[in-house]
Amino acid sequence: MIQCKHRRNGAQGSPDLQVINGTARQVHGADVAVIVTNGRVTGPAVTFARQ
Repeated sequence: MIQCKHRRNGAQGSPDLQVINGTARQVHGADVAVIVTNGRVTGPAVTFARQ
């Protein structure tokens, strides 16, 4: 599953990735969840994604 996020200000945080991960796997049955953003990703979000 791929989800695109547009941010004017701010960054994608760990809670954003957790929601996307849960939705992708539980609702859509996806094996892989991908987030695409025009903004930045926080350090904790990168750590979560690497897990």
